[in-house]
Amino acid sequence: MTDAEQGRIPMTKETFGGLLERWLEHIEARGRASKTIVENRRMATAIAKELGSKDVQKLRGRDLDAYYDRLSRRGLSATSVRRYHAVCSAALNQGRRPHCGRQTRTLSSDADPADVRARRGRHRSQGGRGGRPEPVEGRAGP
Repeated sequence: MTDAEQGRIPMTKETFGGLLERWLEHIEARGRASKTIVENRRMATAIAKELGSKDVQKLRGRDLDAYYDRLSRRGLSATSVRRYHAVCSAALNQGRRPHCGRQTRTLSSDADPADVRARRGRHRSQGGRGGRPEPVEGRAGP
C-alpha cells in the first residue's frame, strides 16, 4: 500500500529557497501591501543566498541560529535580525500546512536570534530596552 493510499502526504525534497519563493507567492496572492511584499522579498532573497540551497528536511534550528549570528556580526540590529527570523518562520509554518502539499518540520521555534536573547530583560540603564533595574543593595524597592 502506498503513502497516498494510506492518506499520508509524502515528504518531498524541496530547498529552503523554493519554500521561500512559494511563501512569497502565497502572501502576494493574499493581497498583502506592496511595501510589505517588497520588504519580505528583499529579506527572502538575502536568506536564500545563504540558506536557499539547503534541503528543507535537513535544515536545523542551529542552521538558522548561525545565520542570525552572522547577521548580527554584520551589524544588523536585534530588531532587523528578528524580522529575518519572522520571514523564515512564516515560510516554514506555511510550508507545514497540509493544503500546501508538503509537510515540513517545525524548526523555526527551535531557533532564536542570539542578539535578541542576550538583550531580553535588560533595563535601559543596562543597555537593553525593558525590564526593571536591579534593586540597589541596602535600599528598599519602589
